[in-house]
Amino acid sequence: MCKGWMKPPKDFIKINEDAAVLNGCVGYGAIARDADGFVLAGCYGFTNKAINAV
Repeated sequence: MCKGWMKPPKDFIKINEDAAVLNGCVGYGAIARDADGFVLAGCYGFTNKAINAV
């Protein structure tokens, strides 16, 4: 099984995202890369907010 970033086809943008929840804190982020692996954009956020996983 291959793990990690895989190069997308030409003329496509790949967006990876991740999030974590712990003790009422929520953190999340995303990154967009082109077919050459060049980072086009990235963002993140953090908040202290109780959420329901359901």
